[in-house]
Amino acid sequence: MSNEYWPFPKFFKTNIVISEKEKQQIKFLLYNFEDSVDLSQITTFRSLNVLDLPVFDELKKQITQILDERGLALDNHWAQLYRKNQYHDPHQHNGSWWSGIIYVDGNGSDGTRFIDSYTGTTYEEKFEKNKLILFPSSVIHYVKNQNEDNGRIVIAFNTTERE
Repeated sequence: MSNEYWPFPKFFKTNIVISEKEKQQIKFLLYNFEDSVDLSQITTFRSLNVLDLPVFDELKKQITQILDERGLALDNHWAQLYRKNQYHDPHQHNGSWWSGIIYVDGNGSDGTRFIDSYTGTTYEEKFEKNKLILFPSSVIHYVKNQNEDNGRIVIAFNTTERE
């Protein structure tokens, strides 16, 4: 099931299949990753295009199919782990057309918060495992400080226009 939803009519979300093997591999990678470029969360950003690892071939195919239907191509992609007291400041993804977030694993319901630049309204998409959210890269979004170590794991990505 997929749909476009408030408050941004071009947002898209859908369920995807993430195997237990894929989840275990991403957990192992992140809990042992030592090259994070950001102290506010553990991230493979700028270090590893995580979906290029062979174990994620099926997941990458699902994402590519969703992007193909929209005339988009997968660009860079990374995984992130948020532990207690970790967060992600408000930001947007300059240089990309659309961006995506995949909720892989975690025990909390705190999701990603999006800010409507016209009204200043903040909208939170609840954290639901196996959910992919696709949104215009210019939309400001963030993750608030995690009050507990809930194992929040996401895969994020940027796109380019398909040629």
